[in-house]
Amino acid sequence: MRTLKLTLAYDGTDYAGWQIQNVRHQTS
Repeated sequence: MRTLKLTLAYDGTDYAGWQIQNVRHQTS
């Protein structure tokens, strides 16, 4: 999971979209 986060964070743009999806998934 840490590796995935680092990759997304590096992208920057995808990171924002992934964070939103991740939060929504957890809330559901």
